[in-house]
Amino acid sequence: MNNIKIPKVILESRDKDIYRAIIRGLFDTDGCIHWVHKSSKEYPIISITIKSEELIKQVTEMLKLLGFLPYSNNKSYISLSGIVMLKKWTNEINSNNPVKLIKLSRASSSTRTE
Repeated sequence: MNNIKIPKVILESRDKDIYRAIIRGLFDTDGCIHWVHKSSKEYPIISITIKSEELIKQVTEMLKLLGFLPYSNNKSYISLSGIVMLKKWTNEINSNNPVKLIKLSRASSSTRTE
């Protein structure tokens, strides 16, 4: 399981719709959204955790090609931070998972501050 990767033909296609579908599927199964406190504000974090280092690297590169600013430890974790990335995510990738759709909707419509 640690050597799962996206087939070369898909990566070389540079098809952004396929990239979005792959990332959406990974988020639906292995992703989450949560809030982090910084100073007096809260910031949304979208993250995906996967055991395959190769898949993490590939997904990180796909996100960059889609115009996202991902953080990755290149081992098992990718994250997108902040309201701008959250809104871009909901507009371009979103989710097919009903629970995650509710969380994304609440996060997008919220300007959570303390």
